[in-house]
Amino acid sequence: MTKPLNIYLLGKRVKVMYNNKTSEGVVVSETRNMVVVKTMKGAKSFPKMNSVFIVDGKVVEGVRMVARPFERLLRGGGR
Repeated sequence: MTKPLNIYLLGKRVKVMYNNKTSEGVVVSETRNMVVVKTMKGAKSFPKMNSVFIVDGKVVEGVRMVARPFERLLRGGGR
């Protein structure tokens, strides 16, 4: 697993695994608890808490990313 410290999602192509389903697309928005991904079928929102993200070939548990991007930098990584 990759530390979320240096993962910036906005504009990145990601694969999201949530509820045994996989979606792929580009991250268009990120809040403290949610990530919005633009897929071929439209925009989909995913909770960070129960998702797994594959970004640039790296697997990141969503629970470790529950924070705004700048907060992850301030606290020095994940939980």
